[in-house]
Amino acid sequence: MNLIFRLVLAVMAGIAIACIVIGLTDMLNSSLYPSSILLPSVAEEAEQIAHYPVSEFMLFLLGYMLSAFFGGYVSARIAPKPKKLISALFVGFFLLLCGIFYFILFPQPIWFVLSSGISYLLFAFWGAKAAR
Repeated sequence: MNLIFRLVLAVMAGIAIACIVIGLTDMLNSSLYPSSILLPSVAEEAEQIAHYPVSEFMLFLLGYMLSAFFGGYVSARIAPKPKKLISALFVGFFLLLCGIFYFILFPQPIWFVLSSGISYLLFAFWGAKAAR
C-alpha cells in the first residue's frame, strides 16, 4: 500500500476514533448533567457553561484525554513504521485546533483551557508510545 495513502488513512481513522470517544463522553455528561434547554443558542450555551460544576469540567477533560489517547493509538497502529509518532501527533494537533475553536466560541475557565490544550498533544503522544 502506498505510504502516503496509509498515513492519510491512519490520521483519518485516528480522528474518527477520537470523535467517537468525545461523543460517548458527551453523552455520558449529558445524562449525568442534563440541560434544561433542548436546543440552546450560542448565548444560552455560554451561560450554561459559566455555571457548570467542576465535576462536569473534569468529565469533559477525561473525555478529551481519552479521545487523544485512543485517536493517537489507532493512528499509530495503522501508520507506516517511520511515521507512527507523526500521525498520532497530527491527530492530537487536530483535536487541539478544534479545542481552540471551541474555547474561543465559548469562554471556559483558564485551568480547563490549559489542561485541555496540554492533554491533546500529551495523550496523543502516549497513545503512539502505547501502540509500539
